[in-house]
Amino acid sequence: RRRHTRLLTVTGVQTCALPISRNAFLFCSSNSTNTQQREVSMFNYAKLSYELGYQDVAQSELQKFISGYPQSSYIGEARELMVNVLAQTSNYKDALALMESLTNPSAATRKVFPKVLYGRAVELINDGMLVSADELLSRAEVHPQNQEVLPLVFTGNRLHRLGLHTGLATVVQGLRSLHRLFRRRCSGRDHFGPCHFGFPSILLLTTQT
Repeated sequence: RRRHTRLLTVTGVQTCALPISRNAFLFCSSNSTNTQQREVSMFNYAKLSYELGYQDVAQSELQKFISGYPQSSYIGEARELMVNVLAQTSNYKDALALMESLTNPSAATRKVFPKVLYGRAVELINDGMLVSADELLSRAEVHPQNQEVLPLVFTGNRLHRLGLHTGLATVVQGLRSLHRLFRRRCSGRDHFGPCHFGFPSILLLTTQT
């Protein structure tokens, strides 16, 4: 049965029939009486849900897997997938806590770290926790894989440190100006970067003042 499960995984990838494989893993995880087969099927169902864009399903299934199989050989990959799900759904608080608990994250997961640091810093600014936000912005500023968010991190860090001395209103005014600048420069673009990252939280901050 374990060999059959492995073949099912390989076949799904080789034929690119990911939705069919996802449904098969769901069936096995719900109906198999073999413990190992249920474990493998639950993990792959969660993983394919993530890869196919079913973020809510992926999050709930990964939570169940991590809770139900803490000693699984797949637990490391499951936790890293959860970090990505949380980051993509803007749950930066939980993403940061989980990421910092990883002992040896992969290169792909380390690349997400600056985004999580910056996103959580913006959330802390929204909550008025400026000192804690300053710490995260500083960590993001020196992270070796921060290229995608560095313009925001650098500018946000300068504005934020100014706000520590002059008050939150200065930060709000600066973020409004930053938002208007990036909207002009990024008009018509559609890619990850300063154009499309972080501004829902910034807008929330500015509309609350």
